[in-house]
Amino acid sequence: MNILSLKDCTMMQLTKILIRIDKEYEKLLSEMKISDKRKSHIVGCVEMSFALAQRYDLDPYKAVLAAKFHDYFREVDISEIIELAKNLNVTISDFELRFPRVLHGKVAATYFSANGYIEDSEILEAIEHHTLGEAGVGNLSKLLFIVDAIEKFRIYDGVEALRTEIEGKSLDEAYILVLKRTIIDMIRKNKILAPATIGAYNYMMEVGL
Repeated sequence: MNILSLKDCTMMQLTKILIRIDKEYEKLLSEMKISDKRKSHIVGCVEMSFALAQRYDLDPYKAVLAAKFHDYFREVDISEIIELAKNLNVTISDFELRFPRVLHGKVAATYFSANGYIEDSEILEAIEHHTLGEAGVGNLSKLLFIVDAIEKFRIYDGVEALRTEIEGKSLDEAYILVLKRTIIDMIRKNKILAPATIGAYNYMMEVGL
């Protein structure tokens, strides 16, 4: 299965899941404030999450739901993200305090859980850690981390090569490739590395494939 395209029959299955989500999460969706660019990214994540869930034998509904809501707070003001985090008693690391935009996943997961919107621990974990990765996370979290980086609307140097490289790889192999690419890109750009990303990569190296 090409990770960037879906066959008609597969698209019908995805449509059924999306209709179910629209009904079950109508209120949450009505309050979602995102740009057209972010909407396209979410569509790309939803489609690829569904495709990869089938490839890696994961629950497609959970994969799509996590993808649908992973960037719920991505475009709110930094000040609002920090205020939400404090109000929800979210633990903020030194790195997150310095770069508060990365808090959007953790804040979203906590918000959904605290308000009873989403209770599934796998989905919440995937949403929380989709930006930086995390050591010891489950397969759904690995999938969303991969998808967030390479869905079809992502445009950056090397993304096509990364998509090609991931084809045919196991979930863990693909996760490692994206972690490695993230770390290398940050080093090339002279950016500060997130401890969570380094920890995720080191963990995968320690446990082996």
